[in-house]
Parts: sequence; C-alpha cells; structure tokens
Amino acid sequence: MADLLATELAAVRAAILARLQAVTGIPSVYDYLRNLSDEATLKAIALDVGGRIHFWQFGLAQDSPLEAKRYAAGETRVRARWELHGYYAVNDAAATEKTFDTEAAAVFDAFEASPKKLQVAGADVTIESGPAQRQQGGHVMFGTVLCHYARMSLTTVLSLEC
Repeated sequence: MADLLATELAAVRAAILARLQAVTGIPSVYDYLRNLSDEATLKAIALDVGGRIHFWQFGLAQDSPLEAKRYAAGETRVRARWELHGYYAVNDAAATEKTFDTEAAAVFDAFEASPKKLQVAGADVTIESGPAQRQQGGHVMFGTVLCHYARMSLTTVLSLEC
C-alpha cells in the first residue's frame, strides 16, 4: 500500500496545485512548504511583478496529516489533511487587506466550485470537508515584511484497494 498511497498523494497534490494556479491574481503557488533562508531565494520565488511578497504554498498538515481505516472488503480509506498558506505584503494606503481577503475568498471558491470532487488523474477523489476552510487569518512577518496571511485546510479522502 505504501507505493500506492505515495502515488495517489502525488496525484492529489498535483490536482490541488492546478486548482490553486487557476485562481486569478495569485502569481505563484508552490506544492510544498518553502523554507526560505536567504534574500536571493526570497526574491526569486516570493515576489510578484510589483516587487511585493505575494504567493501561496501548501503541503500535508503537520498535525495528523493522514488517517487510515481498513474495511473488510479490502479497501482502505485514507483521509489526507492539507494546509494552504497565503501571503501578501501589507500596503495600508492601497487597502491590500481587501485585495487579500478577496483572494482568499477566491481560493475558497476554487474548491467550492466542485465541492465534493477533485479531479485526480482522470479519477474523482472526494473532498470530505467540502471547500477549503479558512483556519487562520491576520498578519505575519515574512522575513522583515509585514504580510496579510491566511491558513486554510482541505481534507481529501482516498480509497485504496489492497
């Protein structure tokens, strides 16, 4: 099952990435949590065309990322919890809070558009919790820059036949 689960999780990751990349206004999306340790890398991956920090990243949740249950019929269902993180540099004069709130709502809408299914390599995977749920919002420091921040969660359910 390990190879099967790894393959299916990679397919789900690709489907989530495609869904996020389709959201208008998001310049960059990364399908893993970036660890930026130097300014050059930060500038290369986190800045939009206007030179402001603006990107989304996602990965499996750090707490309880996978939960599996085996059924008698030879099927194992795996609930995978994902966390999506969005960052957008604050510019109070430009009312960037409104812009970012609209963007976070668009991420919600991207998963709400088809609330029970996420296309994975031609097969449907149930998104158990429906749309992405906004778990946290507010502001964080990203390096030395104050950013609007959103953390959203998404649960997918994989059915694996053993």
